[in-house]
Amino acid sequence: MNDNELIAEFMEMEKENGLWNFTTLMDDYTTDVLYFDSSWDWLMPVYLKVCEDISPIMDGTNGAHDSSIGDMGIAILDGDKEEAIKYGAVAIKWYNENK
Repeated sequence: MNDNELIAEFMEMEKENGLWNFTTLMDDYTTDVLYFDSSWDWLMPVYLKVCEDISPIMDGTNGAHDSSIGDMGIAILDGDKEEAIKYGAVAIKWYNENK
């Protein structure tokens, strides 16, 4: 599974007939392409969900995962989508293994 798909599942998107379905506050969307790795509009809600869902339970694990959320935030501030995705994926993988 690539990082885009990992993030899509974390964001509770469902895949049906080769298309990803998701709902925002305003609309329902269907797409065959995921843009978490190329669009800040897609990536920023991921960071918020990581902070809300993962940060409270990850705090104090003292592993590489513990700093991944902060590193994701730094990458976002630096405008580095690639690094933000990388650190977000680390946090999500940890979450999936420990939830």
